Amino acid sequence: MEASPAAVKAEIAKLEFLRGMGAHVLDLSVLPAERRRFLATVGRRLTAQALQRREPERRYPILLTPVTQSATEVLDEVVQLFDQAVSARESKAAHRMREALAERAKSRKDRQTLLDAILAVVADPAVPDEEVGGLLRGERIGWERLRSAQSTALPPLPRDHGHLAALDGSYGYLRQFTPQVLDAVAFAGGIAATDLLKAVEILRELNATSARKVPGRRAGHLRAGPLAGLPGHCGHQRVHARRRDRGVPGHDRQPQHRAGVRHRVARPGGRVRPAAPLAALEGEAGADRLAAWFTARWAGSAAATFNARLDALGSACTWWRDQDWLTGDPLRRIRRRTRIPDRTRALARIDIEVLLTSSRLGLRERTLFRLLYESAARAQEVLALDVDDLDLRNRRARVRRKGGTVDVVIWQTATARLLPRLLDGRRGGPVFLTDRRARVELPSGDLDPGSGRARLSYRRAAELFEAATAGLPGGPWTLHQLRHSALTHATEDGANTSTLLAYSGHTSVASLARYARVSPEALARWQSSRDPATRRR
Repeated sequence: MEASPAAVKAEIAKLEFLRGMGAHVLDLSVLPAERRRFLATVGRRLTAQALQRREPERRYPILLTPVTQSATEVLDEVVQLFDQAVSARESKAAHRMREALAERAKSRKDRQTLLDAILAVVADPAVPDEEVGGLLRGERIGWERLRSAQSTALPPLPRDHGHLAALDGSYGYLRQFTPQVLDAVAFAGGIAATDLLKAVEILRELNATSARKVPGRRAGHLRAGPLAGLPGHCGHQRVHARRRDRGVPGHDRQPQHRAGVRHRVARPGGRVRPAAPLAALEGEAGADRLAAWFTARWAGSAAATFNARLDALGSACTWWRDQDWLTGDPLRRIRRRTRIPDRTRALARIDIEVLLTSSRLGLRERTLFRLLYESAARAQEVLALDVDDLDLRNRRARVRRKGGTVDVVIWQTATARLLPRLLDGRRGGPVFLTDRRARVELPSGDLDPGSGRARLSYRRAAELFEAATAGLPGGPWTLHQLRHSALTHATEDGANTSTLLAYSGHTSVASLARYARVSPEALARWQSSRDPATRRR
């Protein structure tokens, strides 16, 4: 859909209609998330006659779930269209600013030549001080040339080089739909976005009074700081649309994806300023600057980590080019590294058992590590689990794999005994929680409604695992080694390819091949069993 004022207003009208029905306050948390998604799909497909033939206890959930899902989807569409419309105007303003700067540079060429001539006289040690004025006004330069340069002097540029002035011409266009969006969507952010949120409130006031000028006492909130959060800037400030219906169940959350993006695309400090425009990445100098920062930041990392960070930055550059914010490839100086396969990542079964039965582990860590090993799931997938995703009776849970595919992980008896103790009667919220209450504002889906504790992050889980395995052979280990070991041990136990694909969540046999190798211990047992000198019993 094209991001036009009419399209934005049409989506806002849909959102207001759904809110008028109370879609943003419906609470269907009694139903599991996957059940809600299924009912919403059924509700969109069934005819009115088919719904009437359903029993009341089935009919009404089918009627309500599409409404709650639609409220979430329409709000997402409003925010996306608004972002596209504002980004397009901002991009055009940046283009006009660059053109104006280029014309200004051309018009100042004669003044630059004059300055060079003046400096040649002033800096010449052979010219006495008392003769400098006469040479400038006389034979070297002359009054006529000096007066001409003075008459064509241009006013100094503002701090943003005229960016806001170029954007001012689009304000009438943006005002066709911006007031409606600001009324329909509440914005929220972290501490770093405080100024930007104040700027949003000022815009609301301007729209309410039909004014265009910001009061002088509040103009500071609309300067360079808030502009770093606008589209087209390399800002690290993160502002999200706070859903008035954020408590509506059924919204597909992917906290592991969001955390991964924030971890991979870090703010390029130092050589690339955090609020620098994307124009700083253009040309040969921009490519050199980015290559120097990236190499210094990730040179000591493993090849897989280096390539993952490069892929994340490459995806961002591709999206910026699609928005016409970039024209070249600022990553052309950086080359991917060749990965050297490590065939010793699988851990010995006895070492894993020593870890999982250690008396030093707390209940949370013991449950997490045991579940990771028994299910062979990725750590991000397990940490993203909510209580209503679990099917404790059947020892399984629904997870979201890479790419958003919904899948099932299954565990064994040891995990089945630990999970009820960990949950301790909790009916909602994340399965694995932090030790203390969250100190910053987080989405409600990442908080335990009873205690206020937040979802355990991947970084903290990795720190706990490294601390627990520091004294074990080959330690400290990584969380991924539990998954690697589980798949390797399943291969040794005779699991076929189809079972391993389902167990690992892979869709490609080539991706599975790196895990489906026998461990050194299994190879040693096989070699010993066929050694002619081994004593037979």
